[in-house]
Amino acid sequence: MYNKEMPRYSVRKTVFPLALCLSVFPALLCRSDDGGTEDGRGAWVEPLESDNRRAALPFGPIIAAMNIRPGMSVADLGAGTGFFSFPIAEAMKGSGRVYATETDPKMADALRRRIGERGAANVSAVRVSGEGVDPFYKKHRFDIIFACELYHYLRRPAEYFGALRPSLVPGTGRLFIIHLKNDPDFSAPEFGDCKRTLWALGPLGRDSALFKKAAAGIEDFMARWDGGEVPVSVRERLAANFNAMLDDRGLFAAMLDAYPPLTDRDGLGGWIMPLENKVFPRENRPLMRWLAAELDMRDVFKKEKKEISEDEKRYLRVLNRILLTGVFKTDRLGFIKGGLSFYASDRRIVSDMREAGYELVAAHEILAYHHLLEFKTGGK
Repeated sequence: MYNKEMPRYSVRKTVFPLALCLSVFPALLCRSDDGGTEDGRGAWVEPLESDNRRAALPFGPIIAAMNIRPGMSVADLGAGTGFFSFPIAEAMKGSGRVYATETDPKMADALRRRIGERGAANVSAVRVSGEGVDPFYKKHRFDIIFACELYHYLRRPAEYFGALRPSLVPGTGRLFIIHLKNDPDFSAPEFGDCKRTLWALGPLGRDSALFKKAAAGIEDFMARWDGGEVPVSVRERLAANFNAMLDDRGLFAAMLDAYPPLTDRDGLGGWIMPLENKVFPRENRPLMRWLAAELDMRDVFKKEKKEISEDEKRYLRVLNRILLTGVFKTDRLGFIKGGLSFYASDRRIVSDMREAGYELVAAHEILAYHHLLEFKTGGK
């Protein structure tokens, strides 16, 4: 059995070699190997149209931020099922034109059928090449180019959007990019009915430091909870507690204490292994180790270090989010992230767009899980 007196090797010793190997891991995760969407994307029709996705990407505020007006010409890049194409067309009151472009032939065919079924006369489905910028774009001028959850599929985003720049109407044309955040606050859809989270929390016991952080203010409810419905007030408090833990430099230590090695076998992969085994999806585990090693080497977990940098704060939030969503089963929107654990930051996108000849007009802070960035053509 695990002996509490067993020397507990530091994170630095147990995971540094992996951290060294993964020193470029986050950057690699921000790019895919091709310029278009994945083959077989038609299999994603159901999640693309799910209620959770509609909650994460509400049409009203997004269309208002884009200032959609009748008569506009709009290119919806990687339109998929027409998730945004149809609301944009409706906002133009049947006028103008939405060009819903797709690289996946099956998705493009399905989109054409949906256009016919809905009688959306001002929406056109356009099959485009996944290699570079299709000649179609060069034949048109658009008031708005809209790219939702597309950026991470592009191998060279600056080159791609730079080639699209002449297709925007000079002066008034706008490029809008919606892109996933790496460290968003928690909100209600992730917790669902909260039962899975409470079932994972209960066995820790009231004396656990992790329980005290996560269950602050709902201890009495936890003591009498019988698995039934969770009141809204408890759900709201739980979400607030989880948001507070995103910036908590002591959360990693509390997690390790909550899930210690119990047998000799548990310790074979280092004493981080029991916690790692709690984290789902499994794809997040290497990134968790890399972040833990990086932050440990920077002494972020030490109370003696009073101030931490902005980059360290971002890394800490990503690590804590991986731990909280993975251990407490809160990531109900995980399908949106696809196969990637880490995405380009908004700073990376702004830098890429500056290189491509755009200027940032506004970062619209209206979405819980996504950045909404507005650009115009610059003087390049």
